[in-house]
Amino acid sequence: MVPAFVVALLVLALPVAAVSLGGTTPNANVDNEVGQTPRLVSPAQNTTDVLVLDGAARATTVEPSLTLTSAVRIGTGDGGNALAAYEFDERWQNATTADARRAVLENETERINARIDELERLQQNATRAYAAGELTATEYVQTMAYVDSRARGVNRLVEDAFPRARQLRNAQSIRVELGKANAHLATLTGPVRERAAAAIRDDQPPTRIYVAATASGFTLATIDDDTYVREAVDADAFTGSQGTIDTISEGQQQFQEAYPWGWNQSGQNNHRRNQRFWGQIAYTADITHNHGRLVAFIDANTTNVYSETQYQYLSSLPTGPSVSDSHDNRTLWVNRTYAGGPLRVAVTNATGAPLDASVRINGTTVGQTGTDGELWALSPQGTYNVTAFREGEQYNVTVSTLT
Repeated sequence: MVPAFVVALLVLALPVAAVSLGGTTPNANVDNEVGQTPRLVSPAQNTTDVLVLDGAARATTVEPSLTLTSAVRIGTGDGGNALAAYEFDERWQNATTADARRAVLENETERINARIDELERLQQNATRAYAAGELTATEYVQTMAYVDSRARGVNRLVEDAFPRARQLRNAQSIRVELGKANAHLATLTGPVRERAAAAIRDDQPPTRIYVAATASGFTLATIDDDTYVREAVDADAFTGSQGTIDTISEGQQQFQEAYPWGWNQSGQNNHRRNQRFWGQIAYTADITHNHGRLVAFIDANTTNVYSETQYQYLSSLPTGPSVSDSHDNRTLWVNRTYAGGPLRVAVTNATGAPLDASVRINGTTVGQTGTDGELWALSPQGTYNVTAFREGEQYNVTVSTLT
């Protein structure tokens, strides 16, 4: 039975096509241990680490597309945020004294926090329900797309309030609260969720999305043209309270320890942007490196990464160890990666020249290697089969994810 909160969100929703790539045995009893330290792994040498949530209870791949009811719901949420921004501006303009404007900002901050609390509860309940097998992957992605859309509107309210708080004297406490709001919003928005919302609204074509969750965290990943895009959130690593990190320099030290290769690369290129210490509870940095871009938030109390977004250019990304199958002077190559990671599949002839072939993962067709003989796909979790077909010949390998 679908939980009540899902019924409220998805009632009358039209079905969305779902594609399962297997290797994903749901298990409601496999959860992250509360307080467990998130694990950062490197899929290959000389590239950035990625945040991995151990013990993912459930993982699969879906392809969200136009869903009328969900599209209307997302649009309604966008409209509500626009109205809230208009009303806030009107209240601010009508306030003629510093005390009146401070009261407007305090009330707006309370409303912002209430909206964030609502979205956090919705996301947490949906994540637990999906991990426990009570919610389909399609319904989960629809819910996350809705949360993302609403949270982006709340983020715009925060951005409107910040400069006005700076205009007032003795408004440091309000600025701190708005900073805390930004630290929370980091768990409620992401590029994969935004892409899913665009597909649901029919603004962009459908795309495959890897979806994995524990009781307290999740990973979403997709391939957008030549870029692998991944977001991961570990709610257990985020306390929302002050801790041992209370300066930018201390935050930088923790970031460097978490992502040594990426941090050093960004320093060589002087590509470290938007370093902030949000509301005394979270440090964030946005860095670029030779293989793409990384945005991560670190909790000031646990000193762990709790929200991470990766953009990795497939053309320059180092690959993991390979497995292969050869016969008839042709070879299928598959480079292993972590669950949900970018999986390179290639087919070549005896001289190493690329060959075009149809590729299936656990029986589901995921595309063609093309004239360059190469295809990038999303790796399932666990052990799975990759098959290539060309001119009546079949090539098979069994692959296990890196851990």
